[in-house]
Amino acid sequence: MDNSIRKQLFIVTCINIGQLIVGWSVGWSAPIIPKLQDLETSPLPEVITDLQASWIGSLLYIGSVVGPYVTSILSNIIGRKPCLIIGGLLNVLAYILVVSTNNIAMIYAVRIVSGLGMGITMVSNIVYVGEIASTHIRGILLTSTSIIGITGTLLVYAIGPFVSYVMTGYIALSICLIHLLGIIFVVPESPIYYAMKDKDDKAAKILNMLGRAKDVEKVVDTFAKGRESSSKIMDWVEIFTIKSNRRSLLITFLLGAFQQTSGVAVVLFFATTIFQLAGSTIKPDLATIIIGVTRLFSSLIAPLLIESKGRRILLLISMAACACSLSLLGVYFYLDRIASPVLGSIGWLPLVSLIVYFFCYEAGFGTIPNAIVGEMFRANVRANGSALAITLTWLVGFGLTTSFTTMLDALGGDVTFWLFGASCIVAFLFTYFFLPETKGKTLHEIQEMMMNIGQFIDGYSVGWSAPIIPKLQDADETPLADVVTDFQASWIGSLLYVGAIVGPYIPSYLSNIIGRKPCLFFGSFLNLTALLLIVTTRNIAMVFAVRIISGLGMGMVTVSNLVYVGEIASTNIRGILLTSTSIVGISGTLAAYSIGPFVSYAATGYIALVVNIVHVIGILFIPESPVYYAIKGKQIESKNVLRRLGRVEDLDNVFESVRGTNPNEAITWKAWIKIFTVKANRRSLFITLSLCTLQQTSGVAAVLFFATTIFQLAGSSIRPDLATIIIGSTRLIASLIAPFVVERAGRRILLLTSTAFCAMSLSILGTYFHLDKIQSPIISDIRWVPLMALIMYFFSYEIGFGTMPSALVGEMFRGNARSTGSAVSMTTAWLIGFGVATGFTSMVNFFGGDVTFWIFSFSCIVAFLFTYKFVPETKGKTLNEIQEILGRGLTRGCAGLLPAKSLERPHLPMAGVNLNLLATGLHIGWTSPVLFYLSDEAQSVLPEPISINDGAWLASIGTLGSVFSNLFLIAPLVDLLGRKYSMLVLSIPKLGGCFLYLFANQVWMLLAGRVVITIGDAAMFSIIPVYASEIASTKIRGSIGTILHFMCSLGVVIMFSVGPFLSYNNINIMMTTIIAAAIVPLFFLPDSPYFLYAKGKKEESREVLLYLRDSEEQVNEEIQEYEIAGQQGQENKLDVIKSKTFRKSIVLALLLSIGNMLVGYNAVQFYLQTILASTGMSLRDEFGSMIVGMIQLAGSIFTAFISDRFGRKSILMVTSTGMGLGLFGLGLSFFLTEGGSTSNFLNILPLISLIVYVFSNSSGVGALVWVVLAELFDDKSRGLGMSASLLTANLIGFLTVRFFPPITNAIGPAITYWIFSANSLLLFLFILFFIPETKGKTFSEIQDLLSNKKNVSKKSKGEKEDC
Repeated sequence: MDNSIRKQLFIVTCINIGQLIVGWSVGWSAPIIPKLQDLETSPLPEVITDLQASWIGSLLYIGSVVGPYVTSILSNIIGRKPCLIIGGLLNVLAYILVVSTNNIAMIYAVRIVSGLGMGITMVSNIVYVGEIASTHIRGILLTSTSIIGITGTLLVYAIGPFVSYVMTGYIALSICLIHLLGIIFVVPESPIYYAMKDKDDKAAKILNMLGRAKDVEKVVDTFAKGRESSSKIMDWVEIFTIKSNRRSLLITFLLGAFQQTSGVAVVLFFATTIFQLAGSTIKPDLATIIIGVTRLFSSLIAPLLIESKGRRILLLISMAACACSLSLLGVYFYLDRIASPVLGSIGWLPLVSLIVYFFCYEAGFGTIPNAIVGEMFRANVRANGSALAITLTWLVGFGLTTSFTTMLDALGGDVTFWLFGASCIVAFLFTYFFLPETKGKTLHEIQEMMMNIGQFIDGYSVGWSAPIIPKLQDADETPLADVVTDFQASWIGSLLYVGAIVGPYIPSYLSNIIGRKPCLFFGSFLNLTALLLIVTTRNIAMVFAVRIISGLGMGMVTVSNLVYVGEIASTNIRGILLTSTSIVGISGTLAAYSIGPFVSYAATGYIALVVNIVHVIGILFIPESPVYYAIKGKQIESKNVLRRLGRVEDLDNVFESVRGTNPNEAITWKAWIKIFTVKANRRSLFITLSLCTLQQTSGVAAVLFFATTIFQLAGSSIRPDLATIIIGSTRLIASLIAPFVVERAGRRILLLTSTAFCAMSLSILGTYFHLDKIQSPIISDIRWVPLMALIMYFFSYEIGFGTMPSALVGEMFRGNARSTGSAVSMTTAWLIGFGVATGFTSMVNFFGGDVTFWIFSFSCIVAFLFTYKFVPETKGKTLNEIQEILGRGLTRGCAGLLPAKSLERPHLPMAGVNLNLLATGLHIGWTSPVLFYLSDEAQSVLPEPISINDGAWLASIGTLGSVFSNLFLIAPLVDLLGRKYSMLVLSIPKLGGCFLYLFANQVWMLLAGRVVITIGDAAMFSIIPVYASEIASTKIRGSIGTILHFMCSLGVVIMFSVGPFLSYNNINIMMTTIIAAAIVPLFFLPDSPYFLYAKGKKEESREVLLYLRDSEEQVNEEIQEYEIAGQQGQENKLDVIKSKTFRKSIVLALLLSIGNMLVGYNAVQFYLQTILASTGMSLRDEFGSMIVGMIQLAGSIFTAFISDRFGRKSILMVTSTGMGLGLFGLGLSFFLTEGGSTSNFLNILPLISLIVYVFSNSSGVGALVWVVLAELFDDKSRGLGMSASLLTANLIGFLTVRFFPPITNAIGPAITYWIFSANSLLLFLFILFFIPETKGKTFSEIQDLLSNKKNVSKKSKGEKEDC
């Protein structure tokens, strides 16, 4: 790290000690008010009243309102540094008053003086940091002030409940004194202040010291111009007379006001009181500590993303999530007010809601406004503007905290928190429209939002029947005179399709006559009619009418949405916007699943009615499609809309796409004829119609409409209504993945992946029904399978199969045929869906559930083959280009649209080695079920149950085999035999180890087998990343590396999921079979092109590269790199070691390997089932291990999509933070259990913590560390470097696994996991400060970066600036 940056960080650290005190002051009232209301802990002669408590909370704002103006007046007179000192002195005075308190007046004085110090310190900090920080880290340093403030609040939450009132003062006083000394002796005056005072030499000196020499001239010139005319009065006047300052004040004040009206101050000041009020099962003081930890961890996210992703997107995500969590808290208080019987089982909800609230709040809403305040004003008014904005904000906070108890009494907790949630929604809209980053994008996004409200109603209609049919079959809940029959229920499910079949033809006919916008309005109006019928239902005919009219509206809205969005969207985001329609539709279905079971039949209509009214109003404000104007020949109108969309350069493309179109053609038979006579349209229809048809025959409609019924039919152990909510949530989460990867991975690859996993999951569900039909004895142990299979099905379905066909429908037709073609495709699909939904119960009765779901699975296999053969890739193509390629012929067109071979072919040899990593994953997870069996006398193959000591050796001794492999085998073999034959030679002994397992009857046989197999596993872990990095291009090196981790994770998942249900021998037979199968593909792999070149086989190397790369130019570039590496490679190993760059690489690699092992992941993996059994959860440990395994698999899939999108370093930092949080939660669960605490939340906290921990590891640290390690070394040192890294990792891994049981027994599991959590934080800091970003760089560029060559530094810097 540059020395000047270190100086900036050191100075800001001193500044932030003051921010720590600010946070302490903010949170101080939460643990103190309960003490003051208890005579035994209060320093006062009598307890305080509720009114006095509210004043203690809110008086902080009295001082904080005045404080900023002290800074604003004095900062331009005496300087920034003296203002910091004054703020520090006031904080010292406040805590002297705390330690000498003897009456209520002194406490009031404490809060006022603290507020005064807080106001001066906060404004001075923001102004000062904004002026000294370099541009590229200013956002990070400004957000750090919020993070440290949160840390201060966490400290007082964690310490306050356990020490006396006076002690809270002594602790804060010592921190205040350290802060004051730091300000006096370490912090220099601001260079901006010196420049304003004509002290240019001093300003230049400070800027040079800060590493900002290039800014000297700019700073001096800026203030030379306005020095004479500047005055204190004019500084205030300029806030209101200069437009940029006025706008800055409006934005900063409103953001701050929305911050306060979201209730953050209320929750912070009254956190303990809120939990007491809610009657939560969690101890209030413990809950506040958990919230504080959450705030600290989540606030670390903002600095990582603020400079790369921008302020606005973080704010929007944060505000939306805050609104949701506060709404949930309001729901809890509502259920408490009506004395709902469900309340006893959700005592954990207040804590979870506030954890989500603060996690989301601190990731954006709580930190970014402070950064914006420090950036937006001109220098001469920065202090004044910041003071005014913060003062107005704190006035709002003062009013809110003072009136909080009154609001609770008058409105109740439910309405109060719903108001806070509404404030977050208003903040979201304000950010959406007015924050500067919205320029040029707002209209486009508003349109998409309006479209998606209609799609939400469509999704709601689809899912509505699942919770409603059971209500209509219950005499107590139905609004009808009689309960409905099964036959009537099937019609309720399927009649939606009757209307949906007709609906698409209405926009098909009208969209080219009256426009796209009126069609959207008519569809929304039909949905409104259907919802009015729901709330007035009196007989079965009205229910049937609801479904038909809903289907009619759904058909119109869906087709109109696809056409409209496809026409307004820019090429680079068209796929994202089209898939978002499916996502919002899924959200609607989830809403129906989540709300329907818990409200009345009529209430389901009222809820959707409110949403639909918003949609109807919103449609009125969107513009007409530019393509419709082009069809009508209205060039000016079309151009105006395109300009507003930021697409004015697409005007020619839009008119070209509709050239030769007759505006009146839509009302004649010619429009229909062209669907079949124009070659491009015909091919488009063939593809979209086939995909939509296969989509329906996969059974999605049947599962959605009869979800609750399927679980009842399966006799699942999961409550049907709960299962449907879980499935709905899974659909939503999975569908969110598609927009992130659709423009990167493409439509085709997502469809192939999705259909393959859909086929697999439906086969599993069919197998469950078959086992149930033959009354297999295993069925009682796998009642969870229907839920897991459908979660897997919908997760896979929504990633691609559920979203991509809709996107393709919106892309593939010509402008004049788009409505008609979309109508034909969607109508045919819905007609088939109607048949499937109507005939589902008959199919189950006739074929049985097994054959029915196997048929659905077969349909997914057909969809996979169809996609592979016929579906082109439309990513990155304009609508016009897609038509041109389709018009040339499907085969040639596909050739132009399929992914380049450079992206596909490296995956083929990797497919051959992936089985080896699958086998390695099986062996990693092997100890979890096997140790459980070996410790059970009835199931052990040993003469007696295995001891704890022998079990620890069995889990850990494999790492000694890894050490041997890394020390003596891998490096010489890789250099002698090459990558391919080294993998082959070291794989074969693994079979011998498997046979030792199979015939073991003594512990030594198990230990020997463990060592032998692990030698081969270590070889695979060392050689395969090297092989992968050498055959992959820089574009996909990260994704290939993470696919390797995915396969290893898949092996672990299989062992965790299947192992607990197999016998010891069957586990080993399965593993032996897969290891044997994995050896076969190794015979057919090409060797590494680099190794071949190094051995003089240049022609063979070139042939391999020509196969792997997209162009001969890339091949020549890599050959040139090999040549350079070969010339440098004449050095021997000693010369390599002498290289400064290698020494730096090896130190980084060794420390990264050690850090990766010290987070305890191996120990958790090897002892997972034992850990789960020791938590005392009601969930069976084998099911828990299966869930954890599935999460690991999901994480490794996730990282494959993001590794080359976000960069290695940022992913590693975020996931190491997540690991720390998960481990902290796991330790906390053991701590509370050992302390005798009992609650429903404690029953699920261990599993939640493990899920967070495992997902974080598998989605980042566990996968990308090995990728980064392979990238840190050059070609000639990679084998040596990887061997040394793995050797170190295995030694540390051995120690953690071997001594995990005795350490846990000695100091307790809670402290053990907290140590691992602290190690995760250290890993985060190490990555932050020392690991370089390797994404997108060649190996030569990475080496130049490590050796600090200036040309690379400049290049990297230039690239960042371009971004």
